[in-house]
Amino acid sequence: KEICAGFQDQLPPDVLTDDVNVYFLHMSRELLRFIDRHEKLVRNVADSSLSSVLMDSLSEHIMMDVLQVLQRMQSSAAMSRSRMEGLAAFYSGGLLNTLRLFLKRGLPIDEEPFMWIISDFLNQKVYTMK
Repeated sequence: KEICAGFQDQLPPDVLTDDVNVYFLHMSRELLRFIDRHEKLVRNVADSSLSSVLMDSLSEHIMMDVLQVLQRMQSSAAMSRSRMEGLAAFYSGGLLNTLRLFLKRGLPIDEEPFMWIISDFLNQKVYTMK
């Protein structure tokens, strides 16, 4: 809980009222900076039996944060609650599974390449189903 609370403390206040992609980029960057500052701890936890508990907790927190941002967006008025929850879960899962891949493979978690992955995802054209 302290780790998750620390991420929000690092975010500029206006980020929580902006576009969800802007929030997600800032939040992702803060997560990476936390990992950089505590890399040994994070890798030890990732290799322990606590990793799934931590990832589940972090996933839930990220999902709730993204959901709050979606709810604040004026354009989300046309979006159903289930669609917002699904989108929030997708953002959270994508971020944490990418992080898990880096940790599992022992790859360096450098901010710039990791953020390119997140940015590439966010800049993709979104298709709507008819």
